[in-house]
This record gives sequence, C-alpha cells and structure tokens, in this order.
Amino acid sequence: MIENNNVLQGINKLPQHFNNNHNDGKSFTEEHSGVKVTPFPSCHQIARKDWLFAHFKAMRTKFGYEDFDFLEDTFILPDDRRALEKRMIHEPDALWIIKPPGGNNGTGVRVIKEFDEVPETEEALCVQRYIINPHLIKQTKYDIRIYVLITSLNPLRIYMYDDGLVRFATNKYNLNLDELDNNRIHVTNYAINKDSDNFIVNETPDSTDGHKWTLHSLWNYLAENMENVDKNIYTLCSDIEDVVVKSVLCGLESMRAEVDIGGPLSQNSNYNFYKFFGYDILLDSNLKPHLIEINSRPAALHDTIDAFVNRPMVQEMFDIIGYHIPPSLVESNLRDLTCKILNINKKYRVLDYQFNVYSRSLRQDDIKKQNDYPRVNKNREAYINNIVDRLTGADVRMLVKSVEEFHKAKGFIRVFPTRDTYKYFKYFEKLPYYDKLLDGFITKYSDNWEEGVRLLQDCCKNFMHF
Repeated sequence: MIENNNVLQGINKLPQHFNNNHNDGKSFTEEHSGVKVTPFPSCHQIARKDWLFAHFKAMRTKFGYEDFDFLEDTFILPDDRRALEKRMIHEPDALWIIKPPGGNNGTGVRVIKEFDEVPETEEALCVQRYIINPHLIKQTKYDIRIYVLITSLNPLRIYMYDDGLVRFATNKYNLNLDELDNNRIHVTNYAINKDSDNFIVNETPDSTDGHKWTLHSLWNYLAENMENVDKNIYTLCSDIEDVVVKSVLCGLESMRAEVDIGGPLSQNSNYNFYKFFGYDILLDSNLKPHLIEINSRPAALHDTIDAFVNRPMVQEMFDIIGYHIPPSLVESNLRDLTCKILNINKKYRVLDYQFNVYSRSLRQDDIKKQNDYPRVNKNREAYINNIVDRLTGADVRMLVKSVEEFHKAKGFIRVFPTRDTYKYFKYFEKLPYYDKLLDGFITKYSDNWEEGVRLLQDCCKNFMHF
C-alpha cells in the first residue's frame, strides 16, 4: 500500500498506466517494438474439444493406444453421425456425453444412452464415451482443475501449478437410467452445482468439507484414504503431468507452424508470449487421470477457495512471464516516482523493455550453427554432448529467458523440459534446434546449475545477447 502523500499526488503526473481507463493494448504495442498484443496463436488446436480429439486421434493412430489413452473416444457431428450410430448399436450398454466443442461451464452438456437422443445438427457437436466408473468421494463425483502455463512453443516450456481446485457434483453418483438427465449427478462444473440446495460452501482452504476443495486438500485426503496399492500421490501427479505434456504435443506442430518465422502469426519478439490454461481432469476408480477438456480462458473467481489458489498463482505467473516497466515510465523525470510507486530499486541501470533482448532475429553465426543441427535429425547423441560448447547470441537470449523463468518458478512446477523429458521427443514430428539446445543445457548443468548461470552471466557481460 502506498502511504506517502507525495507519491499519491505524483501518480496524477504519470501516464495512465496506473489508471483503470488506460488503453493498455494500444500503448503496449506503441511502447514495445516488435511485440503484438494478440491471443496465443492457435490455442484452439487443443482448447476446442473437436480439434483436440482430432489431433489426439492422429497421435494415437501413430504411436498406439498404450501411449495415448487419456481421452475417451469422441465423435464429431455431423460428419461422424453414421459412425456414432454404428458404435452405439455395437455397444448398447455404453453411455455417452454430449458436449458443445467450444462450450464451457457445463453449458449444453448431457448424458445419453440411445441414438435417438442425439440431436440433428449442422453445427459441430461432440459426443464422447462417458466414463461410468469415476473415483468417488463421499459417494459423489468430482473433477480436478489443473492450471498450466506455456511460456514458449520453440523451445517448448510448460509449467503446472502445484495447487488447484476440486469441484464436486451435489447429488450422489448413480447410473440409474431415469436420472441420466440430472446434471448435478453427472456434471461437476461449479456453474451447474452452485445453485443446488445441496451445495455446501467451503470457506477453509485445508478443509475436506463442502463442494469445492483445494487440490492440496484432495492430495491429503487421498493419502489418508487411498485403497489402490499401486498408486501414491507422487505417481498420480506424474500421471497428470504426462497427460498435460502429451496433450500439448497433440497440437504442437500446428501451433508452431503459425508462429515460426514465415508463419501467418510470426512475431519478431519473444516478449509477452505465453498462454494460461485450465485443465479439467477426471480420476476413474483406478485413479487413472482422464482429460475432460482444456479451457483457454479459465476463470479466476473471488470465492475463498478460488482466491486462496489463484491470487498467489497469478502473481507468480506474471513474475515468470517477466513484464518490464513501459519506457515512458522510466524517463529521467519520472524514474524516481515510478520506482517509489512500484517499490523498485532505482539503482538498476535498465528497467524498461529492451527489444534486443527478446529479438528473434538471427545473425549469420546463429544461422550457421542452427543448420548444423537440422530439425529432421532427432538423434539425441548427435547434439547432447556438444551443442552447448559454442553459444551464439540467439542461444544466449533463449537460455537467459529460460533460466530466469526456472528461477522464478516456485508454485509453478516445470514439467517440460526437465532432464528426463527427452523421452517425449519421439512424439515430435521434427526436433527444432532450440529444444535440442535447452535439452543439452539442462543435461550438462542440472547437477551444477550455478556453473550454467555463471556461463550465461559471462556471455551477457560480453554483450553476446545483443
């Protein structure tokens, strides 16, 4: 809180960056050369249910059911209507759930059993096999909201927040055919259940009462009540991380194609490039995680449980992203005032955005080195022991940004890349240079991270990143 009256009075002299009426998008673009204010490119490749399953199905066909088994069979209407009818005739005891491909908050969702319940439609509609054996707590169905942050597509960098939400249905679970249309049995969305007479508000973050918990509370509950001897919280979290990484890989090539240099959404800068997702996960009776959907605009509500999770999460997210102060706020006549308002040490020589640090432009030595490690060659032995030996300016810029993120992540857990995630490279159609470089850096310095940091510091002192 700002208590200095001189500082309060000085706010009026600043550009409107501290004013709710400020035109953020326009000013941001004007003050950050090469940066676009635009939605994350092609996030619908994984955030739309129909597109996600199309990519998932292609990966499953190529790599097998054993590796890609976290998403239930889905039919996209109207194109798959005849195939759905055949499947429902062939499996008369199965249940199916109807979902609008771009919907959220449980809108338009319902469970069916007979084909004549499938609506005639010319608009896209998903009909997915319903998971009839969800893991139950206190006889009710629940799902998990996991928060995922992607800060780069090339190289791929994925973080998963270590807390989240658990949302419960308000009626006891059953498969009574007369109650298939009762969404408060079968649908766990908060928007569906919050107005139920049975809904119990939970105001205590570490409590396991009520119809919304924190994810930490669920882990504590399961640790005390887990009956599956083949599972523990560590393996369960690892399984969820695997779902997150593989789901991103499903749409990765399509997303990269749009932002790579020459693509329709290509940018000259890596600044302000991120996407925040809300993953909805269902555990079955064997505690196997199933991906329900990926939300590209997850809500951050003000309820006690939500706020307990999302306020520190959002604060850390912006810290990881690494916003700079707009140049207009660090001009000589405003620098002292800006530092007071934001509680920043004014002795820092550079406070504002520097285009060169985030530039995607390549010099001749960058291009030559990257050509030595072609994307089509996925053989890890061909790069792992030498790719870090001779760094170029573009190498240093990418590695500095990555290492800064790694150090700022506390609640966010880096799930890709790690020293073990090269196992996912077999799912890449091609392996870009920067994925190889970051894999090589992590492998070389994971046991002596300070040495890797010193290397980058020395490079920056010599202005290699410029």
